[in-house]
Amino acid sequence: MFRFLLVASAGILFSNSILTTAEAAENVWSGLVVATNVAKPEPPPAQLHRLDRTLRETFGYNQFELIGQ
Repeated sequence: MFRFLLVASAGILFSNSILTTAEAAENVWSGLVVATNVAKPEPPPAQLHRLDRTLRETFGYNQFELIGQ
């Protein structure tokens, strides 16, 4: 459980840090993500689509589910 929360927290911080200056002035998004490794991963939610590859490479999980935002 701790590992999931760590991944979620890091993902939120990472996603907020990649916003451009113009976007950062107008938008703030945060979410709670559960990461797992499954045999047949589903596509990421629309909110995580941009970050999917980075999250996979960084944390080593192949499926991310947005459970709150």
